[in-house]
Amino acid sequence: MISSAHKAPSPKAIGTGLVVAIRILERWGCTNDQVQSILQMAKSTYHKVKKAPESARCIFRPKSNSYSGAS
Repeated sequence: MISSAHKAPSPKAIGTGLVVAIRILERWGCTNDQVQSILQMAKSTYHKVKKAPESARCIFRPKSNSYSGAS
């Protein structure tokens, strides 16, 4: 069972974090290829998020029971 301290982030939070990370990397002067490499994103996913940032929350969905709980 997942404790409240280790809840998986919501798709909305993941999408927001992804968009923020892309913007930060771009402001640092990273190329598209560098951003994709750093974030380990497929080219198509990167361009989809760039074109429609609100779509980012639909791309990444947490897997149920994926947290192992080992510490």
